[in-house]
Amino acid sequence: MDQYILMCREATEIQAQWEPKYGDRFIFLSKERFVQSFMVGGGKKRIEDVCCGNVIYLPRIEDLIEMSTPETIKPYLKHDIAPGHNVIRAMHEWSTSQFHDFWAIFENATVSELWLCFVMHTLYNKSWNGKTWN
Repeated sequence: MDQYILMCREATEIQAQWEPKYGDRFIFLSKERFVQSFMVGGGKKRIEDVCCGNVIYLPRIEDLIEMSTPETIKPYLKHDIAPGHNVIRAMHEWSTSQFHDFWAIFENATVSELWLCFVMHTLYNKSWNGKTWN
């Protein structure tokens, strides 16, 4: 299974808070296998058709950035910079501070995987170990 899909599936806090909206990406799973991906709206899938169960929400980077609040990123800011840039600066500071702890796991990580790790750490104090969030 794709690493990002696995990470999203295991991010139960994010899955539980998902309220489907136009443009959201999600997949259906069948027997732990990727079946088909959809996007809410756009002629692909209507919000009413999104059911519970084996549906996994796949947040985009902009969705993950929106989840970060000033309170959750404050510990990673050495000083305030331009509004809107604080979350990116905080993510940079966090990834630099965490570098040695997860280099083996994230040597080939995608940007989406790194942002998901940042959000899970700052919002829920959880870290990815390669299989689950602790």
